Amino acid sequence: KKYYNAMKKLGSKKPQKPIPRPENKFQGLVFDLVNKQFFDIFIMVLICLNMVTMMVESDEQSEEMEFILFWINFVFIVVFTAECILKLIALRHYYFGIGWNIFDFVVVILSILGMFLSDLIEKYFVSPTLFRVIRLARIGRILRLIRGAKGIRTLLFALLMSLPALFNIGLLLFL
Repeated sequence: KKYYNAMKKLGSKKPQKPIPRPENKFQGLVFDLVNKQFFDIFIMVLICLNMVTMMVESDEQSEEMEFILFWINFVFIVVFTAECILKLIALRHYYFGIGWNIFDFVVVILSILGMFLSDLIEKYFVSPTLFRVIRLARIGRILRLIRGAKGIRTLLFALLMSLPALFNIGLLLFL
């Protein structure tokens, strides 16, 4: 019975086709770079370091500490944006066929918006809780390290898919 169920599951899954290497020389080099295990490990280490800097922040910190953390976060956002751009160059339209890439792309866009609009939005429109949600999404990138966290990942993707509707509701609430 177990064997039958396993074979049934295997039969229902379609094999993934490998993403073809681009013929353009530059795109091919970038493709080789982003598909190396070292690149993934480097990004994972940066995600962990980003988590550490986010844990260091507190409500009652000095202006100097706030300034330093702002620039550290800025560097992380630049690096993660560069990662997205490199993967877009290398993978082309296949980039959006991978769930983690879509998640990373949304997190990077939200991080950029959050960094540049935080003062303006916090003073005039919404409470800082919105930015805590954006930070929560950045923390969600750590789930790439945890392969066994399938339930949490499913929950996170459900949250991600509901973001457009939540955005619309948020706009209606704060008009």
